[in-house]
Amino acid sequence: MRSPRTIGTLSGQKSLLDEQRRVFIAGVLFFVLYILLSSLLFSISTEFDYFTSVYFLFNSVALIGFGDVFPQEPRTILVNAVFIVFGVVLFSMCYFILQEEIRNKAFEASRKARISISKYSHTILQHASRGAWSRRNSPLLDASPESAFERLRKRRQSAPALTLTVPSEHSREV
Repeated sequence: MRSPRTIGTLSGQKSLLDEQRRVFIAGVLFFVLYILLSSLLFSISTEFDYFTSVYFLFNSVALIGFGDVFPQEPRTILVNAVFIVFGVVLFSMCYFILQEEIRNKAFEASRKARISISKYSHTILQHASRGAWSRRNSPLLDASPESAFERLRKRRQSAPALTLTVPSEHSREV
């Protein structure tokens, strides 16, 4: 049974993950709305149709550059640059929140693995002492340190040195 402190910590972590997930979803929705509404403004103010405006804005924000679709008027390029900078900020915010969520999930998975290993390590040692597994490759599971030392002694011995003679240019002179 878990202690109240552990339960409080786990619920605190879960609420933090839920909060991050809500922030990420809100950020992605805001980013999509930003792309769609800005594209509507671009289609009204430039020569692009709506779908070309969506393509242009997403390409400019996600790839940080104008891409293959480019407005003709310099004034439009300057206005688009402001939209692009704001879009890059939104895009990077969503990216970093997603990265943090993935990092937290990886940390949680490694924590569960450590708990599982520590929980079942005594079972592994019990089976190893009964000879259920081969201990040839794992001397650390052997109960007696002397036999482990003897087993590792063979591994420490090196192969005999080999000498290789390479014919030189002087030995070919006939």
